[in-house]
Amino acid sequence: MKDKLKTMFTRNIGMKLVSVAIAFFVWIAIINFSNPKVTKTISGIPIAQRNADLVNTENKTYVTDSAKTVTIRIYGSRSDIQNITEEDFEAYIDFREMSSVYAVPVHVDLKKDKNQTDIEITKQSLTMVTGKIEESEEGRRDVKVQISGVPENYFAKCTYQSSYWLNVTGSNNAINSISNLVANVDLKESTESVNALDVTLTAVDRNGKEVDLTDVKLSQPTIEVNILVLPVENKNVVLVPELTTIAGRVVNYDKIDWTRTVPLAAEREVLDRIDQIVVTYKKTDLYEDVVESAFSIGRFLPDNVYVAAATDTISILIPVEKEGDKPFEVRTATITVRNLAETLKYTFSNETVSFSARDLSDILQEITESDLNLYVDLSDITEPGLVEIQLRSQLPNVDDDLREDGVKVPILVELIPDETENNPGGNDNPGGNDNQGGDNQPGGDNGET
Repeated sequence: MKDKLKTMFTRNIGMKLVSVAIAFFVWIAIINFSNPKVTKTISGIPIAQRNADLVNTENKTYVTDSAKTVTIRIYGSRSDIQNITEEDFEAYIDFREMSSVYAVPVHVDLKKDKNQTDIEITKQSLTMVTGKIEESEEGRRDVKVQISGVPENYFAKCTYQSSYWLNVTGSNNAINSISNLVANVDLKESTESVNALDVTLTAVDRNGKEVDLTDVKLSQPTIEVNILVLPVENKNVVLVPELTTIAGRVVNYDKIDWTRTVPLAAEREVLDRIDQIVVTYKKTDLYEDVVESAFSIGRFLPDNVYVAAATDTISILIPVEKEGDKPFEVRTATITVRNLAETLKYTFSNETVSFSARDLSDILQEITESDLNLYVDLSDITEPGLVEIQLRSQLPNVDDDLREDGVKVPILVELIPDETENNPGGNDNPGGNDNQGGDNQPGGDNGET
């Protein structure tokens, strides 16, 4: 039995060895065909610092003139490296290895939680970081909160942040490259308000581009914020004007739109109670042809109501035009007499009255005598005699001018004769006074019978 087994394994041993070799190479070919070895480039791996306290002392800081990230090329089975990214590697420099010329080697390792041990780094864009030791400086930078991911028809506002500025420490160039610090909050389309959210800070330059903070130390890396999220609705804001001009100028109110549609944000029950917002708008000593005014409405809004826009100001164009002056000579017979006592009658002393009206030139061109609606009010006259009564107009601007210029009309006021004394018999007297020129009665033939 033993001889048979020996014969089985030793007979044609050359052929057997060749068969095994062929099988091995076939197996290798199949493996390489189904899961071949490939290369892949990984870029943007940030370079961390280890033992930085050895060089970044109280008054000194290490400033590198090398790149802050490294690019590598890796080699391995396609199945092992196809899903590998820069986050699977860690790159670092260790200041314990710094040379006398301040050069530090760059190490790149696959993170320990990865099982692809057969992955090989074949090329590395940066093998050595160079730099220098500079005096450390300190500066102060503002902290701004930027909110993104706000859902449509909602408004988000930062109502609290734990710090509005922070100290930054580093080289002069590093500090000067920072315009301000930013706390980026992504709401991810959530409609819920957020409180006590801890946000990591980034830095940006004056163009809004992010600045690397490797060589800069912040007095604290994060801040705490509260974000209020509110629904938004468009509401009308109505401005009530209180405008004054210099002499010789008039505001053309007809050309001004005093209503604006503004997106307002508040709790739902508050929005439902708001019909419109009425705001008094004051402007004095207007004189330019067109006054463009940016008017802030935020301070006039109810508590906890916000303008859901980049700014809470609205722009108003106020046309200020030169006044015109137009002379009028009006027949007193066209002047209405109001509130004359029943026992009195009147007679205009003059057939005409002259005055000038001031208003916008184009408006004056259209005004006629009948448009003035002139009248006098005799409500204060109780006794007969010659009186001078202020002339009034139903046109506002013209009426203001008449009062300022003191245009008065002389009127003779007389008692109406007692008809029973003239006609003791009580018979009708056709010659009596049938036209007394009473209340709301035009002067007719100067108010006489």
